[in-house]
Amino acid sequence: MRRVALLTGGSGFLGSWLIRSLIQHGYETVYVLARSDAKSSAKHRVYRTLHVHSNGALLRRADRILNVIEGDLCQP
Repeated sequence: MRRVALLTGGSGFLGSWLIRSLIQHGYETVYVLARSDAKSSAKHRVYRTLHVHSNGALLRRADRILNVIEGDLCQP
């Protein structure tokens, strides 16, 4: 069975650790909902935070596994 997850708040401290855990536990696809801001895209924010808490090997795996979706649950 294919392992897929949806995570909100992936650009935050806890979100980066959850992404790391999902990748390490063999999830094949992880959809990450994250907000952009005036300076950075959602994808950039997720990878910037993930970079702080991960190593190079995990980041290379993340490129194949993560699908960052720009959005905000508080906005209609």
